[in-house]
Formats: sequence, C-alpha cells, structure tokens
Amino acid sequence: VNVFNDRPYRVRTDEHTGLFKRMKYVYGSLVPWRGDWYWSGGQADLGDLPKQHLAALKNQFMQTIPAVMYRYRTDLLEKAKESIAYQQRIFIERFGKPLAIFPDILKADRALQEYFRAVSKARAKELGIKPPSTGAISYFGDLEGLPDKPNGVAVFFVSGEGIETMWDFNPVVSGFKKKGQDLDEEEAEMIRQFVYAEEISPEFVNYIVEQHGAESIFAAFLITRARESSSLQYLLRRYKGHYYRNRYPAISFVDV
Repeated sequence: VNVFNDRPYRVRTDEHTGLFKRMKYVYGSLVPWRGDWYWSGGQADLGDLPKQHLAALKNQFMQTIPAVMYRYRTDLLEKAKESIAYQQRIFIERFGKPLAIFPDILKADRALQEYFRAVSKARAKELGIKPPSTGAISYFGDLEGLPDKPNGVAVFFVSGEGIETMWDFNPVVSGFKKKGQDLDEEEAEMIRQFVYAEEISPEFVNYIVEQHGAESIFAAFLITRARESSSLQYLLRRYKGHYYRNRYPAISFVDV
C-alpha cells in the first residue's frame, strides 16, 4: 500500500521477496510494465515506523519534493493548483501582466516581498482570519554572491507553476525589439542564454515572442529563413524538454 494515497499495488518482487514483511515499511520506486509493477533502483527497509515518524516523513516529502506528493495525491494537487491560480491573479493585478522587470535585485526582492504579503493578506481577508505576521523574508535568500547590478531582473509568473526569474534581461528585450537586425554581441548571447536556460520555461519564451516576434532568436542562432517555421519549437524542445512532461505547482503545504 502506498502510504501517501493508500492505494494498493500488486508488485512483482522476484529477488526482493525477502524484503517484504507484513506491516513493515519499504522506501523505493515502482515502475509499471505490462500490467504489473516492478521495483526500480534500490530499496530501503524502514522496518516499523511509529505514526508520528510516518507523518513527519510525509511532511518532509511535501517540503522538499512536493511533486512526489502531487503525483499520488490528486486532492493536494487540486489544492495547489487553486493556490497557484490565486497567486497568479494577484501577481497580474499588482504588476499589470505576468512579466515584471526591475532594474536591480534589491528592487525585485522588495517588490516580491510586498507581493507575497499582499497574497497573504488577500487570502486571510477572504477566509475571515488574521493575516500571519511575517518579517522581511528575502525571496532570493542570501543576497551575498548575487550580481550587484544585473542589467535588468525579469520576474515571470508561469501558469500553473509559479515564479521564475532571470538576470541581465534588458539585453534580451532590446535584442528582441530589433527584430533580428543588427544585434550586438551581448544581445545575441543573452537571447541564446534565454533559450538555453533550463530554469526558463517555454511559456516565458513564447510570451516574449508574442510581444516582439521570433526573428531575433533566429538571428542569434544563425537560423535561415527557410528553416524558421519549425525552428522555434525545435529549440524549445531541445533545451527545455523537461517542461513538456508532467509539471506540478511550485508550492508546498504543511501537515499533509
């Protein structure tokens, strides 16, 4: 039985038969194959787990890798989707669109702190409760080591997932505005980094393309006009293929 969702599984144990005992816990991964489930990778025998330890284990998964919980708990997934949609609505109300660009990290960090406080207050008002008291918690964590003066900080809200950011975004915008004509070296390189970056979603790239066209991407990658029709999707799937698999909200809950 999967302790996250109480779903029973019929598992082919084969050489792992001795690992399983009634009312004992095992940590491992399962994969489906031709109607059966098989163990994948290693397994850890957890033996007996007191209820409080099991509850702590569930919360640890939710805090560190919530996607695992959402994969098995559709109720939590729906709750997370609703929360992310709510946050996105407040983001757009506050910034006017899903993209906000700031001149430096401190201004971006301050704006995001105020945004999350606004989300918390709005939700508390709807629920008729007192908003939680939170201090100035940096969105970016420890600012030490981050660029002192990045050339523009982009903050984009990805539908159904949450916020992603990119430094040195001004050359990306100026490069896109040139429609592929006379890009300087910095603009071409930052547009390539925009496409290369695993942390930047296809939705973000497509949003900028909708605003300014894709000509500067083709120019930065030296793509000829004859190949333009399918090249953008090729680039997005090559460098951002993980975004085309199942994705989950970047949010977690406590006491699941």
